[in-house]
Amino acid sequence: MAPRREEQARSRKKNISNGSSHSINDLGNGIYVSDTSGHGSSARDDRLARRQMRVKKARARKSKQKGTPLCAVASAVFVVYLVMCVVFFRNMPEAERQVGLSKVRGLVQKTQERVKKTKEQVSSKLRNFGRGESAKNSASAGSVAASQQHFGIPVGKWPVSIRDEDGNFEEIKHPGYEDGSVTMSVPGFWANDPVAIHQNKLMTRERALAIGTCATPDSKGSFTRGDECPVNERTIFVAIASYRDFQCRDTVDSIFSRAAHPERVRVGVVDQIVPGEDGSCDVPHLPCSQDPIQSICLFKNQLDVFQMEAELAVGPVFARHIGHRLYRVNIIACNLTLM
Repeated sequence: MAPRREEQARSRKKNISNGSSHSINDLGNGIYVSDTSGHGSSARDDRLARRQMRVKKARARKSKQKGTPLCAVASAVFVVYLVMCVVFFRNMPEAERQVGLSKVRGLVQKTQERVKKTKEQVSSKLRNFGRGESAKNSASAGSVAASQQHFGIPVGKWPVSIRDEDGNFEEIKHPGYEDGSVTMSVPGFWANDPVAIHQNKLMTRERALAIGTCATPDSKGSFTRGDECPVNERTIFVAIASYRDFQCRDTVDSIFSRAAHPERVRVGVVDQIVPGEDGSCDVPHLPCSQDPIQSICLFKNQLDVFQMEAELAVGPVFARHIGHRLYRVNIIACNLTLM
């Protein structure tokens, strides 16, 4: 009977495959069902649904049957092992039984002692770790103070601006005039002798952290906190060399508005413009009185703009040199050039 059904199914599949609007669905177990793309009746759809359900249930039973014998065998082995242990223990002489029980009690006692000892060791290590971290932080703070005192590193402040340093400007000769006939008043460097601090080589991590400032002070009011300053509180300095760029203020606005922590960012701009023709980089599109939530208005204390006439521009290198003079002990620094 079964071979005849398979032969009929293959014959049905062959006949249906010759049609142009029929498709074949293989349900498994030798069952093929045709679909006439909209020409089938609801009765045929019902039969198809019932066949699919039967095939699904048959496969589920088959999968369940595979796992049942394995579980039964594992359960039987466990029961046999348990019975053997009980029988062996009951048939054991009383003296040996007592010896065995005493050994078990001794093993339990040793285990409890080891657990207690381990807990004490862990607690001791945690206490030592806490004291070590405290000593490490104290040493870090002491190292920062020692580095500042020895190398002449200025005390860090935040926020900081060259607007508060009228007496820190100095006269330099313009590099574009060899005769020295043109001089410029520019901000002084961030330290009296920067070379003595970096010594013309890559600084160590400890010395770099002794220079950089944190956005929040410690309990003593110091913004130079070294390793104690969390990564997400370390200040960032962005130097921009701009030559007559009408979108300079948009760049500044984008830096603050896109920053995840704008309170940590300070921007220094060397704005090379033609007075009366070019707009200033620190002037927003609207007055702050009309739109005070503009980034240039909100973070004006973290924005320094040094203006110079465009005719004095001699390329981006000199502009970046002046931009470096705007740096004030921030941990991270980067440069942009706008033209």
